[in-house]
Amino acid sequence: MAQNYATKYHSKIAERFKKQSVTNGAAGNEYSFVGAKTIVVQSVDVVALNNFNRTAASNRFGAVANLGDTKQEMQMTQDKSFAFAIDAGDNSDEAINKAAGAALRREIDEVVIPELDKYRLGKWADGAGTKVYSGANTALTKSTILPAIISTCGEMSNALVPEGNRTLFVPIKNYILLVQADAVVQLEKMGNAAVEKGVVGTINGCKVVPIPDSWFPTGTEFLVKYKGCTVDPVKLQNYHIRNDAQGFDGPVVEGRIYFDSFVLTAKAAGVAAYKLGSAPSGT
Repeated sequence: MAQNYATKYHSKIAERFKKQSVTNGAAGNEYSFVGAKTIVVQSVDVVALNNFNRTAASNRFGAVANLGDTKQEMQMTQDKSFAFAIDAGDNSDEAINKAAGAALRREIDEVVIPELDKYRLGKWADGAGTKVYSGANTALTKSTILPAIISTCGEMSNALVPEGNRTLFVPIKNYILLVQADAVVQLEKMGNAAVEKGVVGTINGCKVVPIPDSWFPTGTEFLVKYKGCTVDPVKLQNYHIRNDAQGFDGPVVEGRIYFDSFVLTAKAAGVAAYKLGSAPSGT
């Protein structure tokens, strides 16, 4: 006699891999967008030194210049959202654990956070005030990556960027080269009390954060960032589980994140991007 076997859905979900935010530790939160979509940040100019004239009848300090300032307007543009429903019938028939809270957490971990990180990395690379070019289109190797990092950090130091609070963001393909670098036995390990999310060690004084290759800005081999040189607001993070939404039999999950990222013009040298090839003409 033939037997019919019903399909069984196991209650344990096979979760996909996920990664916590890799940019939060270096993000800038010193400027508030509360109550505003746009803010204006001012920086005060300086004047050149004169030769003091001891015998002049007046203005021995030199001609008096009007002290100007520079204004940078920052307007938030990234207003993202999502919505999905978990039908009560589907949930019952499939006997699968689709708890709304777990589904929301999954959406945040696998979609929202990667989108935020990728956007920030792209904006930081685009706005980098320190750009270092390899001078050739040859990919980095284990012999050239460490000198490239050191020279890039040197360019930042020449621009008076503070030595501390620097983070090296490096795609996995180049992180693999870095840990095999001829001059590096291993990354300097950090003490347990100092370990931050995403940080695997330090190199040349920079915290090292490996980034999935697909998240990294196209055309950039690595980024070195000083923490205080960007504004990275997350103005809204609203998430809702609506159990009695009209027209749906089962919870409706909704989410919204309102964010953006800006490199401060006055501190743009604090973001350094290393790129292959030669510098564009005129730079």
